[in-house]
Amino acid sequence: MRELSAENLARRETRSPATVSTHRNTAAIMRDMQNAPFDQIRFREALGRFPTGVAVVTACAADGEPIGMTINSFSSVSLDPPLVLFSIARRAKSFAAWQAVSHYAVNVLAEDQEALSNRFAKAGPDRFADLAVEAGPHGLPLFRGALAVLVCEAHARYDGGDHEIFLGRVTALSTAEPAGGAPLVFFSGRYRRLAASGQAHVAPGDSLSPRGIRRSAADGESGGSAPATS
Repeated sequence: MRELSAENLARRETRSPATVSTHRNTAAIMRDMQNAPFDQIRFREALGRFPTGVAVVTACAADGEPIGMTINSFSSVSLDPPLVLFSIARRAKSFAAWQAVSHYAVNVLAEDQEALSNRFAKAGPDRFADLAVEAGPHGLPLFRGALAVLVCEAHARYDGGDHEIFLGRVTALSTAEPAGGAPLVFFSGRYRRLAASGQAHVAPGDSLSPRGIRRSAADGESGGSAPATS
């Protein structure tokens, strides 16, 4: 099979304007891949093009002191059993403490909680100083105003290169009422907010359900630099 190069794509005759546009875009992508270096800076830039929510994960260390950090690596894994994951950099000062915890809570932040995200994204002696929190199951610190709080039992940990992947089994949860609160969003190295629109559109099929898991009708579904702690 002949190699499909950028030059071949650019020269190929097409039958419709849409196809021409697709081929031109593909050719530009291939030229960029061939000419630009693949380094950590460009890798981080590419990953930053994927918008995420922002959460603060909290736990109690072995000595009983609360620990927490801002993450945007939070993701659903499975509905049965209910599993979620996030990752923590091995260089994080609290990394050893996180490896030892048996339970943790994921606090999904609302758009007005940017300051809370910043507090737990930066190194500091006591991120919980003068901060109002609720005591949850297992003594976990929970944040008022979070869009959702998921209490997890430590299920497994996996190697993730310069990070470690934490897999948690959800044992309890709470969601903000009324539903529809706006999330804090992180995109391209900055905090963002969802733009208001006249109509919310249902995602097509099952591909955008958590990890492709089918949902039934009964299932519920600015500025500044961003989470760098995880």
